[in-house]
Amino acid sequence: MTQLEPKGATLVANIDPARVEASSPNAPTIGDVVQLDQGTEDENGRPMSLVYCRNADGSVRWSALVYDHEIE
Repeated sequence: MTQLEPKGATLVANIDPARVEASSPNAPTIGDVVQLDQGTEDENGRPMSLVYCRNADGSVRWSALVYDHEIE
């Protein structure tokens, strides 16, 4: 069985710190490359995604809920 690579995107906007996972060891930076995990919506129905930014060794640098307009 072939394992699929997760889709990637680039962070293009600052994220509200309240949407960054509390256990994340680092803060998001514009230009970070992220892996898309799961799509969801906020309380007003606006589309969001759970994303992960990984270090070169594969460990999670940070994770957060982002709005679709914050990544491309």
